[in-house]
Amino acid sequence: MAKSALFFLFLLSLLSPLATADVVVETCKTIAAGDPLLNYKYCVSLFNSVPTSHNTDVKGLALISTQLATQKIKHLLADINSLLKSAQPGRNPKTGCLKTCEELYTDAADNLQESAQTIKSSRFVDAQITLGAALDAGSDCEDSFSEASLGSPLTSDNNDYTNVARVALAIVAQLSGKH
Repeated sequence: MAKSALFFLFLLSLLSPLATADVVVETCKTIAAGDPLLNYKYCVSLFNSVPTSHNTDVKGLALISTQLATQKIKHLLADINSLLKSAQPGRNPKTGCLKTCEELYTDAADNLQESAQTIKSSRFVDAQITLGAALDAGSDCEDSFSEASLGSPLTSDNNDYTNVARVALAIVAQLSGKH
């Protein structure tokens, strides 16, 4: 009897990683089905880039995607600073747009930091609000260039950020529906 119990526990431990790996697939399926702007394959590949995502739960995926969005912002702010340094001195419409984007992303970074804290505290409705505010940074940055009739040098990065932030927001929305 003891041998069969040990064998069962051994089998369970082997199957456990397979079950937790499904959290990425199942979560991405659920959120992609609920939002036409979310791409299932993108969602899965996003989490596949972080090996620990397969050893967590949905709340952990919310934190991981929030951290990934924060990393995108750090990259964007570095790009913006580089573009500002190379901009022509004086009153330049492009410089104004870049400064607007810098402010938007700085605020978004603060919102993401607050979101991570509220996710950790399982305050998912609050996290949904701050993530929603952070999500708009990419499109608002693009709008600043459009309004000035300028092409944005940040379009690709803005889109990347928005996609990651959208995944984080969708996961938190799913969590807030459960509580």
